[in-house]
Amino acid sequence: MENGNDIRSASGPKIPPVQKWRVRIDGTVYGPYSRPEIETYLAEGRLDPSTEIYEASTGTWQPISAFSPLKDLITGTRGAEGFGGPNAEVSRDSSEVGHWVFAGFWIRAAALLIDSVIMAIGGGVLGAFIGYGLAAAGSPDSIEPIANLVGFAIGLLYTALMHSGPWQATLGKRAVGIRVIRRDGYPVGFGLAVGRYFATILSAFIFCIGYAMAGWTREKRALHDMICSTRVIYGRL
Repeated sequence: MENGNDIRSASGPKIPPVQKWRVRIDGTVYGPYSRPEIETYLAEGRLDPSTEIYEASTGTWQPISAFSPLKDLITGTRGAEGFGGPNAEVSRDSSEVGHWVFAGFWIRAAALLIDSVIMAIGGGVLGAFIGYGLAAAGSPDSIEPIANLVGFAIGLLYTALMHSGPWQATLGKRAVGIRVIRRDGYPVGFGLAVGRYFATILSAFIFCIGYAMAGWTREKRALHDMICSTRVIYGRL
């Protein structure tokens, strides 16, 4: 049967699919990213030669420096300065700081206000269900302590999961265009994000002076940023 008009039989050049890979930083998986994206992230210092990349054909993780399809980017990105020398971490950090714009007190306060509204709505809905269940079970005295515990858990999980996620920002920070990074520019892992949340409790002590420190300190750091060695910068991912 003639099938000359069937596109499947066309003999034109095939367009290969764009290859993409996932990377793993501090146990958190990001991506998938294309080769140009990975090259850009290497140049910006978000990735380095030791960053693990997933090899689908073998089902294993290996550093970019040992990954055949991309290892040529390591020498091509940094040239003579290169990666891996004893001062590589310091030089990357110093070069990146010049490109970061740090978020000050008022923009961070706006993000916190948005997040507070989001968590209040979410906590209110969940609290209503829990309160109804406890009241129906005949335990009205347990409503207040359980509601407080649930509210704390919501704040902790929401903040830690969002800060350690692909956006590196809560919905409030995302809305105003800022995000949280480590001192070296890498994403904040879940463990550090949890620690940073507890550190915000200290920032809230003494009339929230710890938060207000973002208005006058170098690199606009609040007390919890100093404790956890984090920065809040402009720019979405």
